[in-house]
Amino acid sequence: MNFHNTSFRTSSRRDRVMATVAALTASVGINGAVLLCFDSASPGQWLAPTPVVLERMARCDLNPSRQAQDACKQQLVATRLAPDPQSLQLAGR
Repeated sequence: MNFHNTSFRTSSRRDRVMATVAALTASVGINGAVLLCFDSASPGQWLAPTPVVLERMARCDLNPSRQAQDACKQQLVATRLAPDPQSLQLAGR
């Protein structure tokens, strides 16, 4: 058996470049698919900066203490992200 004929040293530069490009393309494709799956499965955690939200946040900033400001903002986020009762009723059926 002659192992020297199958070494990578004898393969052409074009073949090595094509193999590298194929490996990189496959890697990017697989990683992209996994990230898209996780992105579509995760819930949206962000509170959109609508004019109503910005106005209420500005009102929270008028509180004198930092603790009162934080409590007001936490309450605002909790009420904006809470599910509406109708969706809970539909999920229970």
